[in-house]
Amino acid sequence: MEENKNGVNVTINISGGNNIVQPTATQATQVFNGDQFVPQELKQQQNDTSSVPTEPTLHPSATASSEMPDDAIALRKYVDDEKRLKEYVEDLSKCADATALAMVVVKMYRQEENLLDFEIKKERFIKIVLNLAPHVKTGNTISNIRMRIKNQLNLIDDK
Repeated sequence: MEENKNGVNVTINISGGNNIVQPTATQATQVFNGDQFVPQELKQQQNDTSSVPTEPTLHPSATASSEMPDDAIALRKYVDDEKRLKEYVEDLSKCADATALAMVVVKMYRQEENLLDFEIKKERFIKIVLNLAPHVKTGNTISNIRMRIKNQLNLIDDK
């Protein structure tokens, strides 16, 4: 038995068998063999029996989301209704400048319960909507978009 620097006594008694004690792990690896192998398995099974389909069937909402850009899917956190989400994405894609983008953001803010005023001014939200507005070429910095959003909010408060 040895006493370490902290004054803690450590005793390890191993009786029989093959045991490995590794007190300092430098890395851990987790392997996940997930759904990317499903089509391969189905093709293998099809060769065995002809009654198995070659493609897995997907839920309708899964196919609809695959048609949308990743940033549009990120907006789902704030927009519950699929139809309104598509409208917002379409409106954002038509924006020609930062002010138009801010107007769409404020429209979203007024219609969506999950979208709070402090959230629409955050960088992560602005990056999402900016990525959905490819025609905004000038004034497309985070700070400028944030300022335009604040200006649009002030216009609403003044009315």
